[in-house]
Amino acid sequence: MKLFTIALSALALCGAALAAPIDTLTAHFTSPVSIGDKVLPAGEVTFSVIHGTSSMLLVARTANNEAAAVMVNRQYQSDDSRKSEVVLNKTGNTLKLDSVCVDGISYAVADGQ
Repeated sequence: MKLFTIALSALALCGAALAAPIDTLTAHFTSPVSIGDKVLPAGEVTFSVIHGTSSMLLVARTANNEAAAVMVNRQYQSDDSRKSEVVLNKTGNTLKLDSVCVDGISYAVADGQ
């Protein structure tokens, strides 16, 4: 009976992890973009913000399944205009992801990422 309880507890934890809310946004880039330590090629990129219990992860995936992931922090703003956008910073010839806004909720790339 104890083994059965442990198995059900593990199954419940896995289900809770899979049920975490996910915000999604798709963007098209005309040049490569640096996300974390990885450079994704130009083209369509789908961003998914996965909400954890104490942190949020931003996963960027291209059409050919190349992916990059970085930790993000939610940015609270008084102006909730319900817009979606991707904000990039340019340093020299490199475009680097700064933040993503999905339906008016902004997520900034964590420091050091």
